[in-house]
Amino acid sequence: MASPRFVLLAALAYLPIKLVHELAHGLAVRRWGGQVRQAGVTLMLLMPVPYVDASAATSFPERRARIAVSAAGILTELALAAMALLLWVALDDGLVRDIAFVVVVVAGVSTLLFNGNPLQRLDGYYVLCDTLGLPNLGPRSRQWWMDRLRRRLLGTAHTEAMPVARGEAKWLAAYAPLSWLMLLFIATLAVFWLGQIAFVFGVAAALLLGWQVLLRPLHRVLSQLRRAALSQHGSSRRWRRVILGGAALLVLLAVSPWPRSTVVMGVAWPPDQAQLRTEEAGFVESQRARDGQHLQAGDIVLQLHSPQLESEHARQAARVRALEAELLQALPGPKAGGDATRGA
Repeated sequence: MASPRFVLLAALAYLPIKLVHELAHGLAVRRWGGQVRQAGVTLMLLMPVPYVDASAATSFPERRARIAVSAAGILTELALAAMALLLWVALDDGLVRDIAFVVVVVAGVSTLLFNGNPLQRLDGYYVLCDTLGLPNLGPRSRQWWMDRLRRRLLGTAHTEAMPVARGEAKWLAAYAPLSWLMLLFIATLAVFWLGQIAFVFGVAAALLLGWQVLLRPLHRVLSQLRRAALSQHGSSRRWRRVILGGAALLVLLAVSPWPRSTVVMGVAWPPDQAQLRTEEAGFVESQRARDGQHLQAGDIVLQLHSPQLESEHARQAARVRALEAELLQALPGPKAGGDATRGA
């Protein structure tokens, strides 16, 4: 999937697939009596992406209507992926079959990994929130964790905590960490995939996603903790302790003797054209070629010893000698009487 042909076909197929996706959202909003106030094309990572304003679904009183609007795009893309999969199975190799495979990946795998993923704030997230009856689950989960960090690190236990409904705490505790881990996993996949296309793409993606996934969230957390420390009496001393502790941890990580290499077990498997094969089994008796030596066609690399071949050679040699003896006996010999008369 890192071939230039696949990337080109995916780029060409992405826009019409997402156009159908957004059209499904708009039709679902209209089906339940809402108004689509805006639709158009925007840029995401320098790529044109269609969009539809489906925010009218938030005012629908029925939960199933909100879920239907959120899931409409995913279900439509999965239907396209299913039809493309049938074509891919039925067709022979060619351009149409390659396009069908691209549609399966973009409309099937990619949609489930991104749009259908409830841990990212896309369609699957809104389906999860409406299904559980927990609106704004992502922001509330991050706020829940910030409240606990402020209490643990700054000792601001007297501040007013975010109100939590019964049974909501476990979702708030789990969602933010799982969402961040999923984002880190997707970013790692993207970096390795772009690195297979071109090394410079992988480096650029690693720098960009490293800021978005690691440094930017850390900067946001530290900024909020700093503001909380400065706004609370007596918390500035705790804040300085947190900063000094973090700096000491960074220094400890920097001076620790981390290994510079990793030793793993592996097997070097050369390509088929570089492998030497014998027609018969045998034992290595001597090595004629040295490591690193350049070989020409016909050069002897190894001398093998095969007891089976030697036994067969001896048997065939004995048979040849027996046939030669039979041949000599069958040849006519000189006549003694004729020779005597000719001599007289």
